[in-house]
Amino acid sequence: MDEGFEWELDPKYPKESDGEPEKNDPSLPESGGSRNESKSSSSEPKVPGMSNITITTRTVGNTTEQSYKIESADGSAIKEEKIDYVSGVSGQRNVIAVEGFVSEATYSRAIMIVVSREGAVGAWQGSTLPSDPSKYATIAETEIGKPLKMTKGVHYGEKATYDAVILNNNEAVPTKGDNPNEESDYAGQALANRIHLHSAYSDTNLGSHGCQTIRPFDDGSKYNTTRGVGWNSFYNAIGGTTAKQGDFLGDYYMTRL
Repeated sequence: MDEGFEWELDPKYPKESDGEPEKNDPSLPESGGSRNESKSSSSEPKVPGMSNITITTRTVGNTTEQSYKIESADGSAIKEEKIDYVSGVSGQRNVIAVEGFVSEATYSRAIMIVVSREGAVGAWQGSTLPSDPSKYATIAETEIGKPLKMTKGVHYGEKATYDAVILNNNEAVPTKGDNPNEESDYAGQALANRIHLHSAYSDTNLGSHGCQTIRPFDDGSKYNTTRGVGWNSFYNAIGGTTAKQGDFLGDYYMTRL
């Protein structure tokens, strides 16, 4: 079986200023935007002027191979990479983050696609950038074959403490340029540690000191308690809700257009 999933931004996708999400789950395939199509990985982009992401899952006998490909609007490949799975971890979910894919957005301009061994699970709107790049580190794109490991842990934010995703076991990851955060262990170096994947504070405030964030579909009123439906549905999709502290969740692949 050779099955591909192509995700394309629908211009009708709700902007941050819309406030509340659509009536469906806020993952992009089901609430206002991207289409999830079964297709050959060789098909051409269907929306002029927009980048495309294709996830291909191929099963031959007892072996499953999976990869993703990011193409520019003219069909040229931007990045193509194999997606790996750890033997014995049946519930592994990986995240493919592409900054700039949600081109009409002001704050959360990344698409965050969750994939399992069976294929694409869903996609959410998020960000790979800090709230203020002049003050906080911007982590670098992941290199081919070197995704960041995701584990379940606790995010200690300024406004709330809650379960989230820890990247690279809280150890240092490369940054784009030197780290401007004077309070960081790696201030002035091209590294940053304690990078997490967590809920943005609100639809118009990333609340990120270098972390990766998911658009919550909330004005910030729920951040200290239940957080927004965007984050909750994403966290559930990657297995965070049922996992134990420290459990391996999957790999994080990140690209910026």
